[in-house]
Amino acid sequence: MSALRWIGTLAALLAVAAPALAAPVPEEKLAWKFKDGQTFYQTQSIEFKSVTTVQGMDINVTGKETWYFAWSFVRQNKDGTWEVRLKTLGIKLDMDVAGQKFGLDTTGKPEDDNDVGKTFRGFVGTEFTLTVTTDGQIKKFEGFKEAMDKLAKDSPTNVEAMRKFLTEDNIKQWTAVVLGGLPGKAVAKGASWKTATMLAMNPMGKIKNTNVFSLDGDKIKLKMEPEVQLSKDADLGNGVKVTKADLKPEGSGTLVYDAAKGRLSSGDIDFTIAGTLGVSANGQESELKLSQTVKMRTKFLDKNPLLEQ
Repeated sequence: MSALRWIGTLAALLAVAAPALAAPVPEEKLAWKFKDGQTFYQTQSIEFKSVTTVQGMDINVTGKETWYFAWSFVRQNKDGTWEVRLKTLGIKLDMDVAGQKFGLDTTGKPEDDNDVGKTFRGFVGTEFTLTVTTDGQIKKFEGFKEAMDKLAKDSPTNVEAMRKFLTEDNIKQWTAVVLGGLPGKAVAKGASWKTATMLAMNPMGKIKNTNVFSLDGDKIKLKMEPEVQLSKDADLGNGVKVTKADLKPEGSGTLVYDAAKGRLSSGDIDFTIAGTLGVSANGQESELKLSQTVKMRTKFLDKNPLLEQ
């Protein structure tokens, strides 16, 4: 189950991060247009499917998760930076792990939660405070310790396992991907540009990603050039360590930028990763074959979607 947990975690990391990359429109300086007191909302839907082959046996994992966020712009500082608040509003998840199905819905009744649901519900309401520049660079990040303390209080039995996969760097990197990527200058049709991001793939290592944008008419095309960087003797827990990895990830998508509002209106990203993992457990070496697809759909909205359901 440790390997399966990592697969789900990788999907979540990619899902929370990749679809929200910022992008441009023609002949306009591309910078975030913040307003005092402004709040907008984000929905993030992720569908994933993975097949892990172990000694000739296929283990199938499928699922869909939806995250709901609120972005609030508190104030502009004297140095021109902005104070921004990010809040988790809700999480929905349905998974099928080798025929065993489970789900959670933090927008439902707490008494209906299973153990996993209780842990995720503890994450709802979490707020992070950021200081960012108008081109999306994060200068200061606060709130992670308070978030983990809240999780420990709401679900003490599961929080330690969660700490291994959810770190302050994770949250900062996800947020940097959302806010970053704007070139800070006018972009003509047909032009292309690149940004670089680093995504933690705890506890496996990280993904070094080059994002290649190009303006195609009124849409922005994205090609991701990711590279997996494995940590030495990455520990998946329960004595299972990853000793080597030969994984080939690819990603592409289409983003739409709302010039009037100064933010994305939507982003569609498809991501695949396939290859092999060498693992060691109790002195035994084995090889896992992995194939995974992730479809990510993001929308940015003026109104809270949870209040309109």
